[in-house]
Amino acid sequence: MKFEDDIRTRAEQRVLACLLRKNIALCHCSWLMPHYFSHDQHGMIFAAIRSLIAQGRVADMETVFWYLDETYPRFHVSGDYLAFLAEDLDVTVVHCGYYAAKLLVPGERP
Repeated sequence: MKFEDDIRTRAEQRVLACLLRKNIALCHCSWLMPHYFSHDQHGMIFAAIRSLIAQGRVADMETVFWYLDETYPRFHVSGDYLAFLAEDLDVTVVHCGYYAAKLLVPGERP
């Protein structure tokens, strides 16, 4: 999905990147749920991040990859894509709430 360049996909990627870098950024988008993501893969990654944080574990690139592999063995997310989100994508973590707001349908409130 690195090749997709629409605003919604970029916002989804940036939310995930923020959360993978600093789990505390979830406080800026605590209302966000997996069904807000238009790409199933992004929704599954987000669900894994929320679940790991709820368990008191760190949700980073490695733990999310292994969580998805153990919990949803038929679901495939590449380590390269998680690395792109966690390390390569240019984001500002404090803007996580702004990125998340882009996932709402116009007129919808969290």
